[in-house]
Amino acid sequence: MYDEDIEKTVLYYLIFEREEISLKEEDFFLIKHKQIYDAIKELKRKKEEINPLSIKEHMKGKNVGILKYISNIAESRYGTSLEYSYRKLKELSKKRELIKINREIEKDVKENNIEEIEIYIEKSIKKLKEINEENQKEETFKDVVSETSDIITKKFLQKDNYENKYTTGIFDLDEATNGLHAEEFTVIGARPRSWKDSISIKNSTKYSKQRN
Repeated sequence: MYDEDIEKTVLYYLIFEREEISLKEEDFFLIKHKQIYDAIKELKRKKEEINPLSIKEHMKGKNVGILKYISNIAESRYGTSLEYSYRKLKELSKKRELIKINREIEKDVKENNIEEIEIYIEKSIKKLKEINEENQKEETFKDVVSETSDIITKKFLQKDNYENKYTTGIFDLDEATNGLHAEEFTVIGARPRSWKDSISIKNSTKYSKQRN
C-alpha cells in the first residue's frame, strides 16, 4: 500500500525546495526512497548542504545510479503541492501501520499471548491514538504572528462590515483601530488619572452583558 509518485514528490520538496516537514523513514515504502531520506536526515543533522551530490556521497556503495534517479525525482512534482503530497504520504503510512498493528493483534489473540485482555486492549488503543495524532502540525510562533497579522489586516480593510467588532465610543480611537475585536489583546496607554480604568471597565461590562 504505497504510491511511488507521491513518495518522489515529497522527496522533490525535501531535496530541491529545502522544505522542512516532519517525517520518519517508515513513511516511505520503497527501499531506495528510505535510503535517500536517511541521507537527507543525516545531512541535516550534520548541517551540510542537501543536493544530489551530497546525497550520493552519503549513499556511497548503497545504490548505483543514484544521481540519475534523483534527476528523475526532479521531474516528479507533477504540479502537486507539498500539502497534498505530504498528506497523502502520511495517510498511506498510517494505513500500513494500522495493517501491521492489526496483524500483531491477530497473531497475539490466535497464539494466546495475552495475559490481561483489558490491559492489552488499552495498549492497543494507545498505539492507535499515537498513529492518529502523529505529525499533527504544531503552530510555530512565526505561524501565529502571520495568521494574527492576516486577521488584523482583514479587520482593518473590512472596517464596519467586519463582524464581532466592539466600538469604544472614543471616535478617534475607533477610527484608528477599527474598534476592538474578539481574540485580540488591546493595550490602552495614557497618562495617570486619565480614566483608563474607567473606560476599560465600562466597555468590558457593556459588551459582556451583550454577549450574555
